[in-house]
Amino acid sequence: MNPTKKAYVDYTLVYPDTTLADFKRFCEEALQEENRTVIRSVCVLPDPNVIKLCKVILEGSGILVSVVNDFPLGRGGISLKHCAAIIASDAGANEIDTVLNTAFLREGKFAEIIDELTCLVEIFPDATKVIIESGHPWYDENKIKLATELVATSKAFCVKTSTTMVDNVPPEVKIQHIKWMHEAAPNLIKKLSGGVRKLSQVEPLWDFLPPEKLIVGASTPFWKNP
Repeated sequence: MNPTKKAYVDYTLVYPDTTLADFKRFCEEALQEENRTVIRSVCVLPDPNVIKLCKVILEGSGILVSVVNDFPLGRGGISLKHCAAIIASDAGANEIDTVLNTAFLREGKFAEIIDELTCLVEIFPDATKVIIESGHPWYDENKIKLATELVATSKAFCVKTSTTMVDNVPPEVKIQHIKWMHEAAPNLIKKLSGGVRKLSQVEPLWDFLPPEKLIVGASTPFWKNP
C-alpha cells in the first residue's frame, strides 16, 4: 500500500503500433475512480496527435500527460532530443521521459550528456525525467551512481531505471539500483520502470525511500495485484 496515498504511477502505453482508439481507452481507464488515486500521469508516445487526444480526455482530472523522448535507444543526438521536446511541449505535454546516451557514459563524455539533458530541462523545467537504462549488464554501483549524479547536475527532477526495451532486468533487481541512485542523489525522485506486475514488487522501496520520492512506471494496473 502507498504510505502517503499520493498518486505515484506513470501509467504507460508506448508500443509503436498503438492506435488512437487504444490511447482513448487507455486514458478512460486511467480516469476510473479506482485508478485515479494512484495514477499521476499517462506516459505515451511523442506523437502530437496522441498528446492532444490525451489532453482532451484528461482535461480537469489532474492527471498529467508524459511523453517519451529519443526512446528507446537515446542515440538520436542533441538536435533530435531538442526538436522532439519542442514538438511535445507545443502539443501540450506536461512531462518528458528522455533516454540517456549510454555510449557517452561509457566513453566518459559527461559534458555531452549534460548538454543533451539541459536542453530538455530548459523546455520542461521541473518536468524532465531521465531513463539511464540500468539493465545494461555493464552497469555496476559506480556507473549507476555516476549516471544519477549527471542527471542531478542537469537539473532534471527524476532519474529512472531500465525499461523493458533494452536489456531489462526484474524489478526485484532494480530495487538495488534505486538504493544506489538514492545514495548518490537523495533529492532526486526515483522512477522504477520495466516489468512491474505486482504491488509486492514495489513495496520494498518504501522501506528506504520517502514515498514522495517514488514514481512507478507500469503498463498494467499492478496496484490491483498484491
